[in-house]
Amino acid sequence: EYAAVGGSGLLMEDECAREESNRTRIEARLNAEDVPFDWLEETGFLTPSVLDAAALADIVVLNRELDTITYPDMVELVGDTVIRSRKPVLAVPEHTRRLDLFASALIAWDGSPEAEAAMRAAVPLLSLATDVILVEVADGSIRTPAEGAAEYLSRHGIKPEIRRRSNAFDIPSSVILDMIDETRAEYLVMGGFGHSRFVEAAFGGVTRRMLKE
Repeated sequence: EYAAVGGSGLLMEDECAREESNRTRIEARLNAEDVPFDWLEETGFLTPSVLDAAALADIVVLNRELDTITYPDMVELVGDTVIRSRKPVLAVPEHTRRLDLFASALIAWDGSPEAEAAMRAAVPLLSLATDVILVEVADGSIRTPAEGAAEYLSRHGIKPEIRRRSNAFDIPSSVILDMIDETRAEYLVMGGFGHSRFVEAAFGGVTRRMLKE
């Protein structure tokens, strides 16, 4: 028992040393950007700690994976954050170093409350885009058609183009990915997890695939 406790203590000491090194490196980068910031340290389970820290944040930025480390599952963390925080989550590919806010933007629209919330949160970004494309994957269950979303955006000075695609021949996630390639959109705006997490886990969700690909 002593060996086990002692080993755990050494692991914790190593972890603290890595975190201190990480903090020194990140603070140097933030200081160079000349932006105000706070550094919060929490000990506990990852998701609850992140959600607690993000309670008064407008945007939460998380990484999708941790280099060669498989645990913790960052995709799972992002999913939990989308569901439980109701905050905008910005997912950035691993090798991306810049985001051109003045390029094309794509909105994945299914008329759901999640899609509505994502679009409203993204209005400040969408207002800068050279063009905005609303893609509606028609499956016969759209509660609010894309025209309603376009009317909302028009009140903010944004005039989107509407494109409709059928999911008769492909699943929605593939349709969206094809549209990203077709339009060369710089970024995608979409709602997260419109169904229960059980359904997402059992059948594979659009949100999880977007985060992976």
